[in-house]
Amino acid sequence: MRTAPGSIRLQTSPAQFFAFLVGLLLLSTPDFLMAQCPPDLWFDSQAEVDAFPATYPTCKNMIGPVLVVGTDITNLDSLRQLRSIGNKLQIESPNLADISGLTGLTRVDGFLHIGGTALTNLHGLENLKLTGSSFTVANNAMMLTTTQFDSLQHSGFSISGSPLLQDFGTFPSLQTGKNIHLNNPASQISNLEGVFPKLETAEYFFLENIPQLESLNGLHSLNRVGAMSIKKTGIADLTGLENLQIISTYLYLFENPELLNLTGMAALDSVQSLQITGNPKFAGLQGLEQMNHVAQLEISENESLQTLADSAALPNVIGVLNITRNPNLTSLRGLENLHVQNGVTIEDNETLLTLEGLAKVQHPYNVSIKGNPQLRDLAGLQQLETVTVLVLENNDALTDLSGLSSLRAARQLRVNDHLRLKNLHGLESLESFQTGVLYILRNDSLTTLEGLGAMLGTQSILIKDNPLLSGCSTLPVCNALALNAFPTLENNQTGCNTPAEILATCNFSFNSLGGQVFLDPECDGVAGIQDRFLPYQMLRTTDGRPFAFTDANGRYQRFLTGSQQFNFRADAMPGFSPQPDSISISTNDTLKLFSGQDFALCPDSLFNNWRVSISPIGLPRPGFENRYVIQYQNRSAQPGSAALRLDFLDDVHPDFLTITSANGGTSTGTNQLQWNLVNFPIFSTTAKFEVRVKLDATTPLGAILQPRVRIVPANGDDIDWSDNEMTLPQTVVGSFDPNDKWVDREQLSHPVASEGEWLRYLVRFQNTGTAAAEIVELRDTLPAELDFNTFQPLTASHRYKLSFPENGVLNWRFENINLPDSASNEPQSHGFVQFRIRSYPGLNVGDSIRNRAGIYFDFNPVVLTNYAVSRVTEMVPAPIVQSPAPLALRILPNPFSDHFWIEIPGIEPHPKQPMILEIADLTGRILLRQNVAGSRFMLNRDRLPAGLLLFWLRDSSGAVLACGRGVAR
Repeated sequence: MRTAPGSIRLQTSPAQFFAFLVGLLLLSTPDFLMAQCPPDLWFDSQAEVDAFPATYPTCKNMIGPVLVVGTDITNLDSLRQLRSIGNKLQIESPNLADISGLTGLTRVDGFLHIGGTALTNLHGLENLKLTGSSFTVANNAMMLTTTQFDSLQHSGFSISGSPLLQDFGTFPSLQTGKNIHLNNPASQISNLEGVFPKLETAEYFFLENIPQLESLNGLHSLNRVGAMSIKKTGIADLTGLENLQIISTYLYLFENPELLNLTGMAALDSVQSLQITGNPKFAGLQGLEQMNHVAQLEISENESLQTLADSAALPNVIGVLNITRNPNLTSLRGLENLHVQNGVTIEDNETLLTLEGLAKVQHPYNVSIKGNPQLRDLAGLQQLETVTVLVLENNDALTDLSGLSSLRAARQLRVNDHLRLKNLHGLESLESFQTGVLYILRNDSLTTLEGLGAMLGTQSILIKDNPLLSGCSTLPVCNALALNAFPTLENNQTGCNTPAEILATCNFSFNSLGGQVFLDPECDGVAGIQDRFLPYQMLRTTDGRPFAFTDANGRYQRFLTGSQQFNFRADAMPGFSPQPDSISISTNDTLKLFSGQDFALCPDSLFNNWRVSISPIGLPRPGFENRYVIQYQNRSAQPGSAALRLDFLDDVHPDFLTITSANGGTSTGTNQLQWNLVNFPIFSTTAKFEVRVKLDATTPLGAILQPRVRIVPANGDDIDWSDNEMTLPQTVVGSFDPNDKWVDREQLSHPVASEGEWLRYLVRFQNTGTAAAEIVELRDTLPAELDFNTFQPLTASHRYKLSFPENGVLNWRFENINLPDSASNEPQSHGFVQFRIRSYPGLNVGDSIRNRAGIYFDFNPVVLTNYAVSRVTEMVPAPIVQSPAPLALRILPNPFSDHFWIEIPGIEPHPKQPMILEIADLTGRILLRQNVAGSRFMLNRDRLPAGLLLFWLRDSSGAVLACGRGVAR
């Protein structure tokens, strides 16, 4: 039978059709039309609770949240039909005395909170099997007990503020815990027997403010926790934790008045941070016999601790050791096998007599010995060889620094606030003080700096408020003053109050070299009043190696080894000839200062030579502004005029791009700017424009943004066009690391690479700390594939000094930079350097050039950038084609508070190629980066801040596979 167009042909039997009509009739009843459950439930009164069965007779599984807050609510008997809640359950009714009406409830996918009620128990939750995040019971003043949580298998549990509580209830089925926090200062609970008989793992396990708790018996099944805190309990040891093997982050033992030692944790293998603080009877570390890994050990404010002789149980290597404010500790014996990698802090131990026990501390990042009034010497540090920061302060019994006989290298030395210190003997072996800072402050008995040894490299000196100090003309201080270090000399005895006083008694028993590079229009070789000193100019040996570099004032200096010949010249600059052509210096056994070794640059003719560069402050991201700094310089023989132009190549569609700040530039077309420079002076170091560009929120990830700058002299003539244009290709990303390295050529074609090719590098840095950085130092150790002799510095964001500590090592130092922290002034918290260098000839297909930099903010640990990689291929591929749109990444639940799931529908991960998950805040700062596998996986919120977060999933090459947004509460 034919059917009319658009009609429906039924292919059913009469019986099926009748059943369909009956079902349709049932669906049209009033009960069904009222829907099974509302989006959320908010109970403001007992009447609303009592009306629930009639209002929603078939509602069993709520998707949204349930809140019980009415002041007249006394029971929840009418909620017996509820089986699950897909969001939170929040109960805060002050007169609620009975929740037995929740006996049907088996799961709460969000958090469960019961607070400020009149409940005496939690009877009614016996059938609860899981909660999605936290389960908190707080400030229920009448509560005597909880309940027997027979069914609960996966949940956290936190109880506090119940002064009448007699027990915590029981959790006979709980194996995997989340945040377990028992906090009840008025309770009489003495042990945990029967509470968690099957608990094996917990993310957080806190026992706090339970003074009657005498034992941890009952936790015998616990074998792994993320973090554990035991505070203000009555335990004497850790018996009960005999099967605990791993603590992923920290174990805090705070203010337990009866704690004697750590007996009871014989199986513990590793903990990141172990802190033992404020336990008045604590006497030793017994109990750690199986320990293999401790990243940080802190022992402080333990009144009865006298010795660490039982510390042989500790692993041989730890990251950080802090021993502070233990009033009766007399020695560190027992730590003889301990290697410390990052830092040692020994502070405010009133009766400490010796540092013996630190014999294997050789190469830590920092050592701080402060406030130990009876410490007689530093003999325990006799094996210390290198340290970044050495702080010696307020150790009143020290008369010298004997005990540091092996110390040969440091970057910062602070010797402050000593009562009896007379000299610095003990530092005679200290030779390397590369880019160092020397602080000598408020030492009442100090008369001389003898003992500082022969350390070279001091950049900053602060010698102040030493009332008897008159002998400062030691080799390190004389070296530093002769080479224009930044001295602060105040309130010392005559002889140490001014650089002139010190230099007058210096014997200059060293070789140092200094001079200036200046423009010499008259070509007379004399630096006249009108002549300009040239900043940031390279000096090289006559065979081409970098030798020295002028600072922002055109000065250079360096130390010279004895009995050698040094031949060097000013680096060639187009259009200028140096006078003299080169300088030759010979050193011998008689050490001296070679000053006034100047180079004059004489112009060969009247000519034009301009250059320009562009540097990004961040990476382009959809919906955000990105800043670019354009720097330019007139390197001609005379002032002149030029046009500077900015445009964007067409990889990103113009509709996606908006210039939001032009810094005085004139628009000459879509996303095009021009600045006209008139009668511009030569060799200015501060000439720059800042441009802000915003990408539309729909700009596809992976697109290439290519800002281009060009500068053209007004008469169209330039003797060197190689630096008149620069293009900066950038990939549009969702997030970025603010400390990174970029190279302009990620792929090199073999025919060119085999002969050597110029590469331009950009290193960016940002102060993401909590205070302004006074000094920033950037160090780059060049790989073997790059020719150090061809290195050319280009631009930088701030004034700097450049040095070459070793062959192939570049060191930029930004002194007095006062770089704001990102929280206080994000736009000004960034900096950068640019340089270029040639690769060595002879690279073959498959070879790669990997280069990264280390960044030091003040004297904090190094921040390493990514590797900038250039690979040699048979031929450079065609321009990048935009990747397909990334998949949608789902976060469940969203918003999330604790655990959350990530799903990527449609992805097919390869088992041997892990993916990389990145989570960033709205500024683009990376908060988390880790390898993941599969199309669905779970994460812990950990320290992710509250607010909107950006999620990116990348493959091993960095390409974006999926992205999404989530909200952390």
